[in-house]
Amino acid sequence: MVGRLNVRSKGVVHHLPMRTRLRVPKQYRSVQELDNAADALRTTPGVNGVDLDYGTGSILIHHDEEAGILAAIEKTLTDSSGDILESLVADDADVETGGLATVGHFVKDMVTAANGHLSSATSHALDLKSVVPLLFMAAGVLRWRRGGAEDAFMSISPIVLFWYAFELYWRFANEKAAQGEPVVQNRKRIAARS
Repeated sequence: MVGRLNVRSKGVVHHLPMRTRLRVPKQYRSVQELDNAADALRTTPGVNGVDLDYGTGSILIHHDEEAGILAAIEKTLTDSSGDILESLVADDADVETGGLATVGHFVKDMVTAANGHLSSATSHALDLKSVVPLLFMAAGVLRWRRGGAEDAFMSISPIVLFWYAFELYWRFANEKAAQGEPVVQNRKRIAARS
């Protein structure tokens, strides 16, 4: 059934224009199953590469910027690793769907969509991980310049805002490096497109 694997599926960690990360639940993380799925995915039209992390169950798929790439990935997994596909699209009965969990999923979906739109609009030069620290930095500069005005914003020290800007930048930069995507490599890829 094509269309079951989509950006809202529980196993899709993120889906960007040129890469998708899937997370396979622990009970389906055998080396043989993951290898079979990765080998099949490497033969999928539009897929340029597949990276596996056996410990976390992460399957990182590098692919062309195509609208139907998730459908192609789903078809490949249906034919080769049906159990893994089912684990990626199955409803998680253990996750509470009411209250704050619903709000959290809604906010996550909104942020993911906004990140995708920003990345596409800037030819992958910017994403929220690069913009959010800049916003904190701008807020710190604004707070520092306004000095003595009395309002709720003024109760925040500019040092705190600068710290958040640095902390977020550092955390996001290290996360990109840990995922094997240094910022320099990303810039080279953007320059090659131009």
